[in-house]
Amino acid sequence: MVITKDLSRLGRDYIKTGFYIESYFPEKNIRYVSLLDNLDTFEEESSASDITPFKAVLNDMYAKDISKKIRSVCRQKRESGQYISAYPPYGYKKDETDEKAHLIIDEFAGEVVKRIFNMYVTGLTSYKICDVLNAENIEPPAVYLDMKLVHRSKDYYKWRPSSVQKILKNEVYLGKLLQGKTKKLSYKSKKKIDLPREIWIVEENAHEPLIDIETFNKVQKILERKYNTRFRNREYLLKGITYCHNCGNKLNFVTKTEKYKDKKYERRYVVCGTATKGRCIKQYNNYDKLEKEILDYIKKVCLLNTKGDTYKKAILKKKNDNTEIINDYLAHIKILEEKCNNISKKIEQIYDDKLNGVIEENDYIRYSEKFIKERKQISENIESLKEKIKILSSDENKIVTNQEVKELTNKFLKAEYINKEILFDIVDRIEIDENKKIYIHFNFKQLNAYDERDIENVSA
Repeated sequence: MVITKDLSRLGRDYIKTGFYIESYFPEKNIRYVSLLDNLDTFEEESSASDITPFKAVLNDMYAKDISKKIRSVCRQKRESGQYISAYPPYGYKKDETDEKAHLIIDEFAGEVVKRIFNMYVTGLTSYKICDVLNAENIEPPAVYLDMKLVHRSKDYYKWRPSSVQKILKNEVYLGKLLQGKTKKLSYKSKKKIDLPREIWIVEENAHEPLIDIETFNKVQKILERKYNTRFRNREYLLKGITYCHNCGNKLNFVTKTEKYKDKKYERRYVVCGTATKGRCIKQYNNYDKLEKEILDYIKKVCLLNTKGDTYKKAILKKKNDNTEIINDYLAHIKILEEKCNNISKKIEQIYDDKLNGVIEENDYIRYSEKFIKERKQISENIESLKEKIKILSSDENKIVTNQEVKELTNKFLKAEYINKEILFDIVDRIEIDENKKIYIHFNFKQLNAYDERDIENVSA
């Protein structure tokens, strides 16, 4: 027997309520009584059972109305700059003097957040940062904030790379409040869906920042270049910044174990991933040799820059060289656009063949997916070339003073160990063609302006 005060206490979802009253309870021989509704399922002649479905619908509408009102109140609070989530972001705590609607810095956790950002920009990976924090027995965010999680993994009490990455990407540390990023599918479902950034509720200067904008942007740049990188026992300094000169795609970095005279050796290579799919030229470049050659070249450019303000004369020659390169890029774009047009014609042809019964539906799908994927790749290459032309056509790469550039080049020259932070400060992009020729694009026009012969004459 089940007894409730009224029907709404059994449930407000009219579908589930109806299922229990009309199906589940009778099948299990369970008596249900609703006191205020005068409903008793063991009384067959009860007139109250006739109106029960309508009452269930009204109870459901009440729940829906309450849900809309709560959402409206929450949105108003967000728009007024109030923080309404259950837990504060790691590094902050809720201000007890402001009805917990404002964030203030948590001294201990805030210092940990600063350390995480500093360690990352100096070259440590998310995994290595986790090792440092775990070795010091620093509690991870979920434990520190005492989150009441139902499901706890075996690594609940340890820092994980995903936690570090989440902190590194969180704009809340710039003093921003970004709320309304998700919403429930409906008032009956707990499932949440992500909303586009355009409709997020963003409040600038909502609280005291933990991280300055320069450090945050530097971290985002490194994260973007290291996107999708899996953990390896060794780090590739050039990973995320090296591209194929022919197709414009990022190069892959692989380690192979080779055997020679009963001894095993590990060799590292740089390869173009699209070459295995037949869309680029297959090539293998010895990574260690390549890294040394690139760093030596950068060192020569830095030495040339420290010798004096000689880049102005070089800019004139660089502009002429850029004109030739731009013409080559434009010719290449014309060829790629022609390929795109031919592929589009092929797609139209196989569509006509499908309509005329020349090929089966499965064959059409297979061929069309192949052609569409190929066209998309070519279109991306065209956009990449256009971006290069835009950069070459501009007089500026990054507008900074000569003194600032010299400070960065001196930092590179004096560094005992070159990490990603130092490299990414100077270099924007490295390209390698099928003949193993290296093209280095620096972040600054001062470094891009030097003649190759001047660079070769510098003693590294």
